[in-house]
Amino acid sequence: MKPASFDYSAPASKDGILRALAGAPEGTRVLAGGQSLVPLMNARQMRPPVIVDINSAPELASITVEGGRLRIGALVRMSQGESSPQVQACCPLITEALRWVANPQVRNRATIVGNLVHAARGSEMPAVALALDAEFTLESDGGRSRSCTAREFFRSEGGSGCGAGELVTAVTFPCQPTGCGSGFAEAQRRSSHYALLAVAAVLLIDSGTIREGRLSLAGAAPGPVRCQSAEQLLVGSPASAEILMQAAALAGREGTTLAYGDLHATAEYRRAVAPELVARALFSAARSAGSDLLQPQGG
Repeated sequence: MKPASFDYSAPASKDGILRALAGAPEGTRVLAGGQSLVPLMNARQMRPPVIVDINSAPELASITVEGGRLRIGALVRMSQGESSPQVQACCPLITEALRWVANPQVRNRATIVGNLVHAARGSEMPAVALALDAEFTLESDGGRSRSCTAREFFRSEGGSGCGAGELVTAVTFPCQPTGCGSGFAEAQRRSSHYALLAVAAVLLIDSGTIREGRLSLAGAAPGPVRCQSAEQLLVGSPASAEILMQAAALAGREGTTLAYGDLHATAEYRRAVAPELVARALFSAARSAGSDLLQPQGG
């Protein structure tokens, strides 16, 4: 099928984009990489009256580090983020997760911010943003700007934190400090497919004690899920294999409360695989934080 008819504009600057969005009718969509939007339009599952193409605004395509935060603009392609030394140095979890997304051809076109705004069920980057406590910068016409935490932004599938007339111009992430490690684990039905379940983990270990622990899951619910009870168990505990396995079991239960079944996997499968994936992500995070912990065989 082909998309239903729509009006199209491609302003040459961020200000022009914001003006176009301010006067656009309800249902207007922003086109960045188009890897999610265009297939939905072709299938007529989405019929936007207006498309605002932001690809002619180069000021949205930068990666910068300032004040201990990594800033990724709205037009930064996934492949750009994947190969960026700045991203690898500041937030290696982003680099690791991007390698699981689709395939190189898609990543050459898709944008990190666009993926986060679309927030598809089973998409890796929302889980990463939630685990890293990312902040979204939303701008609108007239110089208005506001920040929105990942917790606030991912209120439901589809990134409903973005309001009418607003554009997510950038997402920022706190740079990981010394002693902080991260890990990512995923189960896919086949290579390059959406995650049946994905886990992002962050651990800050100091003198053998876990000072901070963050865990989030994707694919287990309509949106990404933070495993707060498991995080509370981790913080203040010794960095031991036993504690990590206990946290993995707890997070596996906590993060799949709203697990669903579809054509690709049952809810029971997602619940069963969750503790193993969480354990993999946690032990990977511990090792990248400098620990020599190994996941127990069969655990």
